[in-house]
Amino acid sequence: MNDEELDRLSKLLMDLKGDKSLRQFAEELGSSYYALRTWIHKKNIPTPQNLEKISNYMRIELNELFSIIKDKNLNNNFLKELPDNAKEAYPYLINLPKEEKLKVAQKILNECV
Repeated sequence: MNDEELDRLSKLLMDLKGDKSLRQFAEELGSSYYALRTWIHKKNIPTPQNLEKISNYMRIELNELFSIIKDKNLNNNFLKELPDNAKEAYPYLINLPKEEKLKVAQKILNECV
């Protein structure tokens, strides 16, 4: 990973962590506090097994995680803007087929209007 990709991974992990402590997030992720800390501070690169844990936590495929890390235009801060209950739902919603996502979005919009 290059420096930009490490930056994106670090920001993604911080967004996923949210208000949780590093220890709590590491436990949820299934990794150690020290490993997570080195990834967030860009001192080390996650092993393939740990990248898989991150993708599993997000409920996305590993190749999707790589796309997120490599995407220069992706703004990972969007997770920070979501309410806590939406952050919990996000990993489930992201894996829905496009048609299902559109149905969910339409239902949400109908509830708001």
